[in-house]
Amino acid sequence: LVFGAGGLPRDLSDYAFAFDEIQKSKGFSTGMGKAFRWICAHCDTWTGYTATPGDQWKDYIAYFVACGLVKNKTEFLRNYCIMQSFRGFPEIIGYLRQDELSAMWAKIATAPDTSEMMRDLPSENHIVVDFKKPKAYDGVLKDRLRVDTGEYIESAPEMCHHLRQLCFTTEKQEWIADFIENLGTNCIFFCNYIEEEEKLCEIAQKALPKGAKVWRIDGTHHDIPTAETIGKYDIVVAHYLSGGEALNFQFMHYWISVSPNYAYSTSEQARGRIRRIGQTHLMFFYYLWTHKTIEDDIYACLKTKSVFSEKIWAVNNGIDTDENK
Repeated sequence: LVFGAGGLPRDLSDYAFAFDEIQKSKGFSTGMGKAFRWICAHCDTWTGYTATPGDQWKDYIAYFVACGLVKNKTEFLRNYCIMQSFRGFPEIIGYLRQDELSAMWAKIATAPDTSEMMRDLPSENHIVVDFKKPKAYDGVLKDRLRVDTGEYIESAPEMCHHLRQLCFTTEKQEWIADFIENLGTNCIFFCNYIEEEEKLCEIAQKALPKGAKVWRIDGTHHDIPTAETIGKYDIVVAHYLSGGEALNFQFMHYWISVSPNYAYSTSEQARGRIRRIGQTHLMFFYYLWTHKTIEDDIYACLKTKSVFSEKIWAVNNGIDTDENK
């Protein structure tokens, strides 16, 4: 059944639903999330597909609810979450009864053994490029004044975002210019901020040979190349959230993270743009890391999230890990 403007039939009891990219349905307040849970409650059976891992247990609440393992989000938070109030808003800081959560997940999830499919993919090279902390960084932490405007930083989120933007240092920008100038083939850059994108595009236009193009993918620009339309020296500049899904860039084999994204699932999706079945090139993944800054904390969190994701999927895949032995 493919439904569009006509909507859903009144009676779904004889229908089985297959949800593609099911992670898009996990939001509780979104229309897609509400429709997903309503369909699951009224159809005969359903299954969902995703290649996107979750960062923590809260990313799986919608699946537990849809399968009838918990009544609703409130029950999940009450029974399985350690909560605290941050500026008047509840925040999850830990989880209870995780063995029970793992058992619930094992009942409903199946991970295919992808080892055979991925076996023939070329090797991956993951390269960390180190950069020094900018001189202004410690001053911002001490005085809480923005470098660009001199205005007072009023909140923790604003401080975190400003510190992350400071990590896009002159040294990092010079490395990018040299990399583009000397690479001699296509590559894709992933950014977190529009300011990073705009500066990177400016750098690229100067570093690329005459006639080469910068393709840009974000919330405003949707300039997506294909193997047939991309030029030999062209590069792609993408925002993590806009360029991380449903794009096939297996014709590239250089991938560069200008700054880390805090979500492990988003990071994996972004890497998956070149790590795809059919890839024939040796793959290179570069991580531009400004040390002794907030980027250290982000990479530490990403490591923790990757261990969580590998652990819960391994249980359903017959894979032995140190955590599961």
